[in-house]
Amino acid sequence: MSRGKRARKKTSYCCVEGDRESSFVEFLVALYKPGENNIAFYPENSAGGIPDRIVKKALDNAHRDMSFAWFDEDFEPRESLSVDLRKRLAQCWLVDDAELEDFLSCPLKDMQGRFNPQKRKPILIVSNPVCCESIILQVLGRNAAVGKYQHDKRADQIRTLKHQLNQVFNGQEEKDFYLANLTKEGLEESRKKIELLDLLISMVSKS
Repeated sequence: MSRGKRARKKTSYCCVEGDRESSFVEFLVALYKPGENNIAFYPENSAGGIPDRIVKKALDNAHRDMSFAWFDEDFEPRESLSVDLRKRLAQCWLVDDAELEDFLSCPLKDMQGRFNPQKRKPILIVSNPVCCESIILQVLGRNAAVGKYQHDKRADQIRTLKHQLNQVFNGQEEKDFYLANLTKEGLEESRKKIELLDLLISMVSKS
């Protein structure tokens, strides 16, 4: 009697900007256990890379079933995504020629929502306002202490958000804090309201 065919594992890749994002992704992996749910997940930490480096890695992994790039909006305007990378991304997303000019000048945080509602690969997860701390604070049920990103106040805004989140952790290892304070049930509710969290969970979950 022949054995049934084993289901092919779905492959998922994500390049993140730095250690804080990486810790949150490690937490999601521990909670959602993609390996036990037929998902081969390949995370990569760019260790502070700029958008071009992070998005290029996601583009280079677009042959996988899912590919993601997670970075902050605060690179703009000094280090926005280059025209060459935007054009390559436009091809993957099937951006219409009539929209290309708008696409090439679109703020990073708006690109995914405006030009890739179909969630074609790679998917961009751009933390806003300012940086990833604001998203993590939202997930933890806190209101971020800053509003809209202001480039001339960038350093102060980042410092404020990092201080606010560090006070929440109170010296505890970040992944351990998440595991102690967040549940899958709670995240499933939160992802209905926090779009970026929904995208993050989709990296490691079939739902």
